[in-house]
Amino acid sequence: NRSSDLDYDEPDNRWNKWLNVWHCLVAPVLVLAIIGDIDMLIADKFPVAGLLLIIGVVIAIIVALTSKPFEPPVYHWAFAYMGFIVAVLWIYAIANEIVNILQTIGLVFHIGDGILGLTLLAWANSIGDFIADFN
Repeated sequence: NRSSDLDYDEPDNRWNKWLNVWHCLVAPVLVLAIIGDIDMLIADKFPVAGLLLIIGVVIAIIVALTSKPFEPPVYHWAFAYMGFIVAVLWIYAIANEIVNILQTIGLVFHIGDGILGLTLLAWANSIGDFIADFN
C-alpha cells in the first residue's frame, strides 16, 4: 500500500503533519473563495465561509490529534482526493483570470470576443503543444 506522494527512502517519508493540518484549515474556505460564493449565507444569517472554517478546524484538530509527526496516518489517502479537488479549482481560477485579462485587452483595443476566441485564446491553447514539439 505505497502512496505515490510518500518517499520511503527518506527518514520521515516526506509526511508533514502540520502542513496537512494547515491544508485542512485553509482548503474549505479556499474552495468557497475560488467558486466565488464567499459571501453566501445560510438562512440569511450564518456565513457559509464560517461554517466551512468550523468544519476545517474540526478536521484539522482530528488530524493533529490522530497523526504522528513523521508517519502518515491510515487516512492519508483522503489528502490525495482533497489535493486533487483543490488543484482542479486552482486551474479553474487561473483559467478564469486569463480569460478576464484577454477580455480586458479586447475592451482596450476594441476587439470583439469572437475575434479574441479565434486568435489569442486559440493561440494560448496551442502553446503547450508548440513547446512539446520542440523538446
